[in-house]
Amino acid sequence: MVNNRNRESGTTLFELLIAIVLVIGVVAIISQLFPKAIRGVEFNRQRITAQNLARAKIEEFKRQPYGTIPATADGSYFPVAATCNCSQVVNYMALPDFDPPIVSGSHKFSRSWCVNYTTVGTGSIYTPQCTYAGDYKNIKVWVWWLDESGNNHVVNMETVQTRL
Repeated sequence: MVNNRNRESGTTLFELLIAIVLVIGVVAIISQLFPKAIRGVEFNRQRITAQNLARAKIEEFKRQPYGTIPATADGSYFPVAATCNCSQVVNYMALPDFDPPIVSGSHKFSRSWCVNYTTVGTGSIYTPQCTYAGDYKNIKVWVWWLDESGNNHVVNMETVQTRL
């Protein structure tokens, strides 16, 4: 027969210390991931706000009659002079067409846009024009903002408006 008198049930101090160290390790890992997740959620909220502001401006243009949408004048924001191609704007912050800053939450969003005439060639390829040359206008909208770290972010959307 086996004598169990010296054997007690329960946990030892060593087992308890191991359990505490494991719990502290898990909490430390989670505490490192949580702020990153919060920053990711906040950035996505900002990006969605910017997309909605760009979409709202595009919709505003779509509600306007074709003839009331002015084309953007040629300027240094185009990579090559006299190209009038809104798809190739290099400095969207310098465009002459913009709204006052829009505040949403703790962020300030800026919005600018560019409009150019365009013709449709073979294969539905749009060719930008500086002067009226058809029944289409290319419209591109940029929305940008600074995050908490001072990094600039930008969202843009583009559409074609037709006279028809």
